[in-house]
Amino acid sequence: MRFAWQLAVVAACVFTMTAVLRAAVESVGPVANVTWRVRVNGDDVTASSDKVRVELKSEPLQDKDGAIIEAIVSNVSNTDLNIPQIEIRGACALAATKALTNGYIYYDSGQLLDFPRRVGKPMDSFWNATFYQPDPRRAIVAGYLDNDVAEGHILAQRRGDGAGFELSARSLLHPAFVLKPGGSVSSGKVMVLASDDAWGALELYAERIAELHHVRLNPIINGWCSWFVYYGGVSEDEVLKNAAVVARELKPYGMEWIQIDDGYYRSFGDWQGNDRFPRGMKHAADEIQKLGLKPGLWIAPYAISENSPIAREHPDWLAHEPDGSLQRIEAAHQGQAQLILDITHPQARQWLATLVNTITKDWGYDFIKTDFVEWTLLAQHQFHDRAITRAQAYRLGDSVMRDAMGKDRHFLDCGPGNEAVGLIDSMRIGLDRPDDLPNFKLHQQYFGSYNATIPSIAKRYYFGNRTWINDPDHLRLAKQTIAQGQAAATAVALSGGTMISGDKLYELDRERMEILKKVLPSYGNAARPVDLFERPLAEHFALPIHTPWENWTLAAHFNPRDQRAVGRMKFDLVGLDPSETYLVYDFWEQKLVGEWNSDYPVAIEPTSVRLLAIRRKTGKPQVISTDRHVTQGAIELENVRFDDASNVLSGTALGAPPMSWRLAIYCPNGYRLAAERSAAASNLADITYDAPLVRARVRFDDPHASKVDWSVRFEKS
Repeated sequence: MRFAWQLAVVAACVFTMTAVLRAAVESVGPVANVTWRVRVNGDDVTASSDKVRVELKSEPLQDKDGAIIEAIVSNVSNTDLNIPQIEIRGACALAATKALTNGYIYYDSGQLLDFPRRVGKPMDSFWNATFYQPDPRRAIVAGYLDNDVAEGHILAQRRGDGAGFELSARSLLHPAFVLKPGGSVSSGKVMVLASDDAWGALELYAERIAELHHVRLNPIINGWCSWFVYYGGVSEDEVLKNAAVVARELKPYGMEWIQIDDGYYRSFGDWQGNDRFPRGMKHAADEIQKLGLKPGLWIAPYAISENSPIAREHPDWLAHEPDGSLQRIEAAHQGQAQLILDITHPQARQWLATLVNTITKDWGYDFIKTDFVEWTLLAQHQFHDRAITRAQAYRLGDSVMRDAMGKDRHFLDCGPGNEAVGLIDSMRIGLDRPDDLPNFKLHQQYFGSYNATIPSIAKRYYFGNRTWINDPDHLRLAKQTIAQGQAAATAVALSGGTMISGDKLYELDRERMEILKKVLPSYGNAARPVDLFERPLAEHFALPIHTPWENWTLAAHFNPRDQRAVGRMKFDLVGLDPSETYLVYDFWEQKLVGEWNSDYPVAIEPTSVRLLAIRRKTGKPQVISTDRHVTQGAIELENVRFDDASNVLSGTALGAPPMSWRLAIYCPNGYRLAAERSAAASNLADITYDAPLVRARVRFDDPHASKVDWSVRFEKS
């Protein structure tokens, strides 16, 4: 399908001018028949006026129905021009009924909206938006490939004639941004893509962002963080008590990081340890490393307390109002900090570089998490360098920190990651809720609203391990039922991103500790939310698992309600072939569900999940699950094969002592477990056979073994 477009560019110049570019385009591709119209003080002028020159670039997407569009505004005058924003306008004939938006920062993951059929207030989305037509399935993805200079908005409004909608890409620079004479500023590159596969289009969009920024990501964080259980009351003793549990029980399963969060410092701007860390932050890092673990640290780099040394000694490094007074942080955050570090000041940048260098290279922290940027740097009324936009300032700060820490340390950002692509490793994508709020139930963190963990994972899944590693925030199990804990753990696991525990581990009971082990380490790929465009809070996810020895699908069905529900997985959306028969196994219940070859119903208990492994039935003995990891084979198995000549199923189990876990093997009609039970298996224990399932335990008894070769012999029946 080809889409007809009408493109326009608006450069809004506060003082004296508004520049407009219009172009008629017959398809999403090269711009043709361009007609310029620029207005200055209400009068039409040519494209090259005495103030600005406006240029529209368009590059068609090869083999795709789309284009990459960019507007460039140049100051051809001899005076400074104040330019807060640039806008590219277009029109589309798609009869979209749904619109998926994106939010500015982690606490707003966007929403699935009913796209208005009538003219009204424009829909406004940060960074990108998807417009969906369900029958037949078609979509348009419009989004910024780079926000290095501007903060991108996608706006859409139903056309008056009812034929499609108006589409705008609005690039926000800064209300006080000044374009110098001879200078140019870009809107940023905007991709517009039409497709009959909305999920594939979103994934391609994220891949193009990564290509443009040459993204290179450090390994995913599997660790523990102090925030959720201690908040600002964290102490060295408590950190090390939890670290000891990680080293003893969880390190064999892949957990290796200990991240100290908010509350350890003297004041904002003075990041030395307070009296709860009496031996200093280097000592805490050293003790974590002695346990064989890796230390990480949280900072709020732009938040400054007025009693800090930097505020007293270097007020010129801080944000100022136009009248020259210090800009004070809004009242809601003044209990935390009162002033803002102005990263556009050269000496402020040097101070930040020295701080990060000290944290990483002197103290020994190889993982830094940054926070509190929206109400500090991003809220500045003006910068020391007024020729820098808000996005440029934010990217400048992240560049300073990345250069200081080095390319091989992990950088987790709790700001708008779209402005920091290529500099960060992980980005926070979901909201955290303090569980000391009145009437708070912890499962609300995962189920409760459009910005809870599961909906946030769904609406931002396509960024994961493409532009950055998605950080869905901490996994807490202690205050949830077992079913809720399994659901929360499954959700975080299916994000394919950071896996960070937030419990007081030395008090966690055995059953919940086992849940935590089963989602370590992170698999690294994100599941597709198959009902992303059907309901405001997605509930059904599918994750293809690819190994050298087998491919299968994980299907997760969540029920956020307080009543039992029945869900349905659609074979075509999951990518299953209805001509095949599939074996379906429930991971958390550890039971064979049945054999299916079409859409299937799934009963789900209140606030819980059904996590199913769906494997093609081979007609021969085959592994269908384990109880070690939620992927049921991707992390803990390799080289699995069935030998027809000997009727032996074999493979290699992966783990570490003193780990022990169970295999589930399907034995179809025509086969049976070898009659001599004791000789039927090698390196497996506790073998049971309850047709059609064989179960056996893998043990890592050798203190030096990380692999165990196993085999099971069958007979033709």
